[in-house]
Amino acid sequence: MTIRRRSTAALLFLQVLFIISAFGLLTFKGGVLDWQAAASGLILCLFNLFQYNILKSCFKHLDRFCLIVAQFLWSLGLVVIYRINPSLAIKQFLILMASTLVMVCVMLIIRKSVDFGRLNWLFMVLTFLLLASTLVLGRSIGGAKNWIKLGFFTLQPSEFAKILYIMVSAYFLTTREKLVSFIPYLIYTAACVMLLVVEKDLGAGLLIALTFLVMFFAATGRTLLTLLGVGVLGGGAYASYKLF
Repeated sequence: MTIRRRSTAALLFLQVLFIISAFGLLTFKGGVLDWQAAASGLILCLFNLFQYNILKSCFKHLDRFCLIVAQFLWSLGLVVIYRINPSLAIKQFLILMASTLVMVCVMLIIRKSVDFGRLNWLFMVLTFLLLASTLVLGRSIGGAKNWIKLGFFTLQPSEFAKILYIMVSAYFLTTREKLVSFIPYLIYTAACVMLLVVEKDLGAGLLIALTFLVMFFAATGRTLLTLLGVGVLGGGAYASYKLF
């Protein structure tokens, strides 16, 4: 336990060192002091440290390594975005703060939930609503109608739908034993993929389909059915490519 704590502390230190170094370079970029970059780096360091300690205290079984890796990835992303467009990086950071709150709420709901089965059906409905919302409210960017503009920023509902899909998949694959019991899950997956294809978000549709195949094989070990699914996926991907 002591070695593990020292390892996480070392990773956390390296992460902070990376943020300070990266934003330090941005601060002196072009020979002109950018105090906004310095402040952004400091705030990001404090936010990551605060988030780490709060989550560690609230959730004793939290995987600290995964959290630190996630923090490093979004810190790296913010550095890259800030170098290109500082105002966009600030917007992304605000979204990051909001998403942290959502993450904590979801973790509390899952931990306190007595009947996750009922929540699972709610998650399925929410997935459909999120994916269908872009058909009515969405705007086309890059050929795919998968963005919704909310005030000063835009978002992709499909990103939230992917998270819900993973949660629904985990429930179905851990509570079902007979193949016939997977039919609702199969219909749910097919409906999600079809909605994404209609919106021309082929990348997200492919990701959902691949996730289904991988999780289905991991849960059941049915090689033949999985290979059949790969064949269907390949045919669908080719047809979508030709159509769009």
